[in-house]
Amino acid sequence: MTALLRATEVGLVWLALFALVYVLGHEVGAWPRPPLGALRDLELYVGFLAGMAVLLRLLSPRGRRESPTATFG
Repeated sequence: MTALLRATEVGLVWLALFALVYVLGHEVGAWPRPPLGALRDLELYVGFLAGMAVLLRLLSPRGRRESPTATFG
């Protein structure tokens, strides 16, 4: 089993456990309901920041690799 496959399996198990705990907590009323409008436009700002982070990563010099060039001679 490769390390990437093992890490993927562990990540999916953790995600499933988190989802289970969250759903059970929601069912018993453990999580308070936020007031209406408290999270308004949150996904807009988070998406914008994530997009800017990806753009900066793609434009950074460390993110670029030299393309191999053939030398004829």
